[in-house]
Amino acid sequence: MVIAAVVAAMVLTATPANGKPEARRPEVWMNMVQLEPLGRPGARWDFVKRRLDVLEFPINAVAFLMPEQDIRGIVEQCSRHGIKIALECGYFDWKSQTEDFSAPSPKGITDTVRTTMAPGVGEETARSEIGKIQNLVRAGAKIACLNLDGPVRRMLWPGSDVGRGDIPGLASVDLCVTELVAYMRTMVKAFPGLQFYVLANFPNWGWRGAPSYWGGMFYGDYFDVLRKTLDGCRAARVPLRGVTADNPYEYTIGMQPHKAWAAMEGEAQPTKQVDPAKVDWMARLLDLEKTVKSRGLRFNLIINSQGGGDASEEAFQRTTLKYMETYLAAGGKADGLIFQTWYKFPSKAEPEDEPYTMTNLLKVAIQRLEAGAAR
Repeated sequence: MVIAAVVAAMVLTATPANGKPEARRPEVWMNMVQLEPLGRPGARWDFVKRRLDVLEFPINAVAFLMPEQDIRGIVEQCSRHGIKIALECGYFDWKSQTEDFSAPSPKGITDTVRTTMAPGVGEETARSEIGKIQNLVRAGAKIACLNLDGPVRRMLWPGSDVGRGDIPGLASVDLCVTELVAYMRTMVKAFPGLQFYVLANFPNWGWRGAPSYWGGMFYGDYFDVLRKTLDGCRAARVPLRGVTADNPYEYTIGMQPHKAWAAMEGEAQPTKQVDPAKVDWMARLLDLEKTVKSRGLRFNLIINSQGGGDASEEAFQRTTLKYMETYLAAGGKADGLIFQTWYKFPSKAEPEDEPYTMTNLLKVAIQRLEAGAAR
């Protein structure tokens, strides 16, 4: 089969001492809020932890939700098995009501949407997030990279996470990039050797003049935003490693129900309605990948399913694996595949041999990537 041939071409014949296949397959990442069980005695994810490349923590789970003993247990497992640790963070449009994160977790999340966005937000956000991860640092974690979740979007359109379009953002993409650079520099001072990815909620942007999934440019043309971001980071010599695309399966095949979001300023209604089923969204995603790699950077793709994540454990796994297969068959060559859920399902991290847990999904996906058995 075509998919099997594509996946087989990515498999290596040799396996090094740490058990991870050498990289002709993509890096495999995992990210979910309910990671706590992975660090507890008796946790069953032996296959996955021998082969997982990156475990990514959501920063607010670290700051507010995960008991410190669970964090220590996970860090110990990552260290033992050579798993890199990453964080999804960079929440420029949110502000915590406390700078003291030393109280034991779990505790209440104190973040609220910023009501103003002004110069200095980059350094301020970095200093707050350095505080948020001190329990991870105390556990001995060596943080390899940060995945910055929509940094330009958050500074241009603060409050969009909660449906607010009335909070003024920074006046230009260039100003956003200046603050992004300030954030990176502050973080690198605290954690030398740290690298960064910028994450794009890709369906919510236009691309090369073509409208977003919702019609119109919505947040803007990401081709222009990406160019300015990459140029600005290169000029500032900050360690930008690559770009991550958040593009759930249903958007990639044009099947996500099409309804306009709250209008952005200057766009009373989306101006160019599109029929999602008539657009080749996969081709657009692959063009983003090509564009990123043409700049000598790495490209990560978040592999998940919004419809599956809202429906059931089984639906999430089945549809997420279908996404992986479809993307690879279309010629996708991401450097990293990030298996991530922020949905209702899957609700359990482990055990890996129980159908439809998160580590069970990772086990199946890794087996298919390594054996060339995707179908």
